[in-house]
Amino acid sequence: MNKTVILVAGPTAVGKTATAIRIAQMLGTDIISADSRQCYREISIGTAKPSAEELAAVRHYFIDSHSIATEVNAAMYEELAMGYAAEVFSRHNTVVLTGGTGLYIRAFLEGMDDMPPYLRISAKPSAQVSPAMAWPGCRRSSGKRPRILCGRRDPEPSPPRACAGDLRNHRAIHYRLPD
Repeated sequence: MNKTVILVAGPTAVGKTATAIRIAQMLGTDIISADSRQCYREISIGTAKPSAEELAAVRHYFIDSHSIATEVNAAMYEELAMGYAAEVFSRHNTVVLTGGTGLYIRAFLEGMDDMPPYLRISAKPSAQVSPAMAWPGCRRSSGKRPRILCGRRDPEPSPPRACAGDLRNHRAIHYRLPD
């Protein structure tokens, strides 16, 4: 028989969990969470995790499964979720995948490309790290908020582009691909 994944997706607090539980109970199957925050044991506020009663009603995977000290990313989620699905499919023909983290849903449904290795320059933000240590051709722009102007690292010349947002600036300064 064919194996089926039923996806219940949407933003926080719209009833995904209750819907997923009803579907899983009707089909006699389990639920795999596709939420990037509900996997952390130490984070409960603001994550809309299933209640103890909901967790008891249907077996859930990827809820309270990791410590906040453990790195979890979409590529790791794909591997974990595929393993969970194989386990569920060994007992059932259907699994319910539910959550609101679009990248995790996409990782499960479409897979993730292999990521190249990276060179970690600094794990902490530091004023001592200069843009020159990041991408070749990067320089700070003038202005109240620091921005990094980055050229692409491929052989074709391209005009510099602005790396938008503080998080991207941090990544541009602190991480770079090896040469």
